Amino acid sequence: MTLPWQDIPSETLPDLPSAVNPDYMVLRAVQWNESLNDDQYAKPYTEKTLAKILNGDAFAAAQFEKDPIKRLRRIRRLESSPFYNVLQGIRGGEKAIVAIVRRLEQMGLIQQQSISFPSGDGAVTYTAPILSQAGTAQVVSGKYF
Repeated sequence: MTLPWQDIPSETLPDLPSAVNPDYMVLRAVQWNESLNDDQYAKPYTEKTLAKILNGDAFAAAQFEKDPIKRLRRIRRLESSPFYNVLQGIRGGEKAIVAIVRRLEQMGLIQQQSISFPSGDGAVTYTAPILSQAGTAQVVSGKYF
């Protein structure tokens, strides 16, 4: 399979931050993640899993799943995200993306929400990033930082 960019030297490609605004993309991804609250078959992801989605690493986000069929389903679900792989190549990878989430949280644009759902052994509870009112206003404005 030939790819149209395979012969382009990586040194000539623009640095990721000059091509997209990582902060804005993280806000949009958090908005999408929050919308999973409305889906009866899905729940919002943690900030670490969201970072794996943005970085395009579905395998790492599904490695804890022992059942191979469930693992494959999870990988497919992660890869079908509209934000899958949009920040691949960001310097610092997933750690940099988590740092962006935390910085946006300090700025008052993101907050953490407690999520619970029933599981075979009782209930599972964790936190997931969601937009604050200021974060929603930033996304609606469509303006980069």
